[in-house]
Amino acid sequence: MSVLSASPVFIYNPSSGDGSHAKQIEQIRKSLGNRFSWREIMTAGDVLSLSQQAVRDGAQKIVAVGGDGTVHDVVNGIMSIEPSARPALGILPCGTGNDFAQAAGIPIDLEKALELVLTGKAHPVDIGSIENELGNKTYWANSCGIGLNGRAAIRARRFQALKGEAKYIVATIAEVFRQKAAKEADLTVDNRRLSDGFSLLTLGNGPREGGGFLMTPSAKIDDGVLDLLFVGPLSRLGILALLPSARNGKHLKSRATFTRKFSTLRLRANEPLAIHTDGEIFAAPRDNVREVSVRVFPAAIRVIR
Repeated sequence: MSVLSASPVFIYNPSSGDGSHAKQIEQIRKSLGNRFSWREIMTAGDVLSLSQQAVRDGAQKIVAVGGDGTVHDVVNGIMSIEPSARPALGILPCGTGNDFAQAAGIPIDLEKALELVLTGKAHPVDIGSIENELGNKTYWANSCGIGLNGRAAIRARRFQALKGEAKYIVATIAEVFRQKAAKEADLTVDNRRLSDGFSLLTLGNGPREGGGFLMTPSAKIDDGVLDLLFVGPLSRLGILALLPSARNGKHLKSRATFTRKFSTLRLRANEPLAIHTDGEIFAAPRDNVREVSVRVFPAAIRVIR
């Protein structure tokens, strides 16, 4: 751990949190004056190039100004850089969920989060990755959802009028009634093979998903492993009954669930998968992804917290 004194580069997503924090962010920018560099995300592909350019410019801190999606993109930019040259990650959480910021202990109050960015220490944290059978790969900081929660993340994008946890609750209920929840699959976790159907899988680096669902309560972002939540085949009514208890972690009392910590995972399904990573869409059913591999990268990046 070290105190970082170099000026941070702020990578700003103006659409995070449906733009609800735009006025406060602008006030922060004005209060900081011209001391720091602010780079605005214009397109989805900007973050990688902005992160890499910041490193070339000598930045030791890159600050993600946004929600879990912005953090996800900045993490992928940082992970594209050689480990020895990776800058520390700071976060000003202004998204709808901010699940990774919560896992890292970063204040939701933006003024307090800014103070932490400027004066805090950098601590190593783990990062997960997922790759499909075509070689497409992404890194993720907080969670990866496969099955029902993957479909819910896709559906949630249609509910622009809803925010935060409410958006994911409505999306999940809609998906429960839209199609059957269970999928047949071969699942191998740390070389232990499990062949069974599942309703959903949550792979957690942090404990929360979807703006407040405590899916993997024991997950820690710096313990060197990931957490698996497996929910077996359930009826529509069974899923709806289980959903409310996921807000406080009591879903783990259900016989349909089990959890374990792991380092590697392989999944092969008999039908296309829906997968989100940090709420971003890694695979929609139309992509016909049926095989994925997941692994943890312990202490891959440093987060100011």
